[in-house]
Amino acid sequence: MEDTDRIVIVASGFGLWRGGRHAGSARWSDVSRIQATVDRTSAEPSVLVRVSLDTGMVLELVDSLPGWASFLATAADRLPGMPRLAAWLPALLAPASADAERVLFERTSRTR
Repeated sequence: MEDTDRIVIVASGFGLWRGGRHAGSARWSDVSRIQATVDRTSAEPSVLVRVSLDTGMVLELVDSLPGWASFLATAADRLPGMPRLAAWLPALLAPASADAERVLFERTSRTR
């Protein structure tokens, strides 16, 4: 990860920057699915959140990115049924957890 990598939240949505370049952005209404996966292959587990958009684009947000927790907090406010970080992260990171993956949000209708 570079110093210029970050997630930026705005009122209508969010954007992802990698290497100082815009990698993608979306309105909250364009998010169709959010899925979290834990990677336990290193000494310190990391969490990857995949954000699927209506366009078919998938943005991958790793927990070390600045703005990651803010993104998830705002998503919980903006996306109906999306749980807060504290409701799912401890269980996902628990060493004894068989869940290495969890769907956090899936849009069932197209209300905008």
